[in-house]
Amino acid sequence: MRSIAYCLIVVFGILNVCLNLAFAQTTPTPTPQAPTVVTGEANYDYSNSSVTLTGTVNAHGLTTTAWFEYGTTSSIYNYVTSTQTVSESTDTSVDINLSMTDLPIRTGSPYTFFYRITAQNSVGISYGNEKSFKTLIHMDCPGCYVTGSVIDATTGQGIKKAIIRNESWVVFTEADGSYSWDDPEDYSVCWEVVYTLTASAEGYLSQAKSTSSSETACSEELNFELQPVSATSTPITDLTPPPTATPSPQAPIVTTGEAATNDELYSLTLNGTVNASGLLTTTWFEYGANSGSYTNTSSTQTVDGTNDTAVGIKISASEGTPYYYRIVAQNSAGTSYGNEMYIIVVMDTWWWEATKSMEVSPATLILKKKQSKDVTVTLTWGYGSLVGGENIETEITTGKRRISILPKSVVTDENGEAKFTITARRSGKAKITFRAKRGQYSGTLETTCIVRIRR
Repeated sequence: MRSIAYCLIVVFGILNVCLNLAFAQTTPTPTPQAPTVVTGEANYDYSNSSVTLTGTVNAHGLTTTAWFEYGTTSSIYNYVTSTQTVSESTDTSVDINLSMTDLPIRTGSPYTFFYRITAQNSVGISYGNEKSFKTLIHMDCPGCYVTGSVIDATTGQGIKKAIIRNESWVVFTEADGSYSWDDPEDYSVCWEVVYTLTASAEGYLSQAKSTSSSETACSEELNFELQPVSATSTPITDLTPPPTATPSPQAPIVTTGEAATNDELYSLTLNGTVNASGLLTTTWFEYGANSGSYTNTSSTQTVDGTNDTAVGIKISASEGTPYYYRIVAQNSAGTSYGNEMYIIVVMDTWWWEATKSMEVSPATLILKKKQSKDVTVTLTWGYGSLVGGENIETEITTGKRRISILPKSVVTDENGEAKFTITARRSGKAKITFRAKRGQYSGTLETTCIVRIRR
């Protein structure tokens, strides 16, 4: 009986093993896949004249490179953006910024760009669905401009050299009466701008018309039909514009501005404005320690044009010294002097700029329990001399129970040095931070000392 029972146990054991092997499941190794991509929206940033193309990429765990393709015609992508690398097995956002200067020149309207996301890994390349966006800034425009013609309302012929003007600009028609007027002040920004132009010619009644440029075109068309002053008179169709009066040369117009201290050690910048009155002009500053007495002159700067030009020239300066100064400019028409201004540099203005370093010696200190040793902190100016009279404060930032330090603060001597005594209490590691603070300055100069205490 025992033999039969033993045999049955063995048989059932073998059957159980076989069943387990038969029904055991193994985790299949996933097949590598090309990326899964979805093209997202284009987000336009008006303030920075840029657009951000967005999308998602599932890299399926493989290192994948993603980018956008774009162009000016649907399904034709002649341009690509920079790339972004992803490797996650989940949908990952891809955002790539395009400056408007990165976009190609467009022709016709509306100004629409077509784009799609693209991603590639070791298995293959995937393309997203196509989307589009329309720009509001036309980088292919030389400015907002108006074209058209000026014709004789009676004969229908173009009027040569008719005048087209607004408040600031004037152009003349060609031989066939056509013209092109542009507004350089609104360079590349061409929507929701209203222009009122007036056409005139000798022997004709003037005519004013307005046009509003739109988002979809830089150029607007504005045509004029001028009525002759007398219907029976022969219209004058070839006019020479009246001569432009030549302005008399003028000396520069100058204004002295506020002076400013620089981060550069012992340096001031004297500021002002100069209108060169259209002539090549040399400008500089006069300055001295007393009002009305200018014993020094700065370097010079050259300006031209008819607008106010900012001038800033550096001079050497000392703390606690008053400076009276004025701007001077000279061109072929004469010399002009600005109003006098005054500045005094506050003491310690360049304290932090001048400070080179603070060091502690030794930087690492090894002590036995109850043993004491001195460390020395040295403060050095940027130009190499040592700093005396500055307060050095201490803080045990690690291991406050392991060491003590005396005194808590010390003023540096004439050699820029401050000495401290460190005493070991317990074995272990501690750190001391030394700090220098100065008057109204919120910053600090720091250095540390590591202390190791042995049994």
